[in-house]
Amino acid sequence: MKRLLLWSTNVLFLMVLSASYAGPQNAGLTALAVSELNTVTAGACTTCGPQYPYIEHEGWDMIKRQESAHTVVNRSVVRQLINNSPNATAEHKISYNNACSYRWTSGSASIGASLGISFNRTYQCDQTEVLTVLLPPRTSATLYQGTKRYYVTETYRHYMQWSDGYRELSGQTASFRREHTYSFREVR
Repeated sequence: MKRLLLWSTNVLFLMVLSASYAGPQNAGLTALAVSELNTVTAGACTTCGPQYPYIEHEGWDMIKRQESAHTVVNRSVVRQLINNSPNATAEHKISYNNACSYRWTSGSASIGASLGISFNRTYQCDQTEVLTVLLPPRTSATLYQGTKRYYVTETYRHYMQWSDGYRELSGQTASFRREHTYSFREVR
């Protein structure tokens, strides 16, 4: 009977002891200082979410530019240049405005807007030019004026610049066509 009483007392004591540790604890936890946390974890944060790269900006690179041949739209005679001198070369300087202009004629309107392209708007690029004609003695030449036209086709490629420095090509391309016209003077 002594054994049963001793055994019962020990079991009861162990139950009370374990129940006292299982109850709520009032030991307040405090956060570690950053320096101490870095010392303990070697700067590795296992509970922080990963910092994924993000797109910083998007843009378009010109990858191809083609210019067509310059074709004559119209031509007319302005005047005849004559040097009647028997031994002196005559110099004629003819000043004129080349009436240069261009306009975008085809391409994507939305992509063009991001590149600063306005379709069917005429842009002026005119300049004053000087044609110098040297006529040998006792010769003549005919001065012509006219208009020429040529086309420029530009192809752009889309890219995305990521925050980690990686530059990704999306595979999207766009082509735009620009029509140029200008006045010319020539001697034949």
